[in-house]
Amino acid sequence: MNDTEVKLNSRLTRRIMRRIYFVYALRTVLNPLFLKSLIALVFVWRSTAYISYGNVFANAPQLTDIPRNLTFMRDAFMHTEVTSATLLLSTVAILAWLASDFIRKSQHAYF
Repeated sequence: MNDTEVKLNSRLTRRIMRRIYFVYALRTVLNPLFLKSLIALVFVWRSTAYISYGNVFANAPQLTDIPRNLTFMRDAFMHTEVTSATLLLSTVAILAWLASDFIRKSQHAYF
């Protein structure tokens, strides 16, 4: 093989591999698991404008005290704004949908 054939082969290989990497990236981005996780992450990120999670966790009772935790969560949810409650409920709904998809499709259908 001469130099021109080697250069042509390497250029073609790089060109083909760019296309393969592009298709792989596109499949990863359009993955339902990724999209649902991204939506849940956006809901949590937007809720930080209304909720100070650091203060919530600082004021929360210990995890082992279940009755006080339930009362704390109920009171915190009842005294929150409508926007915060909507974002939190939407996040929980998306995460439940994501978990049901993940459990239902136990095979590696996503990858």
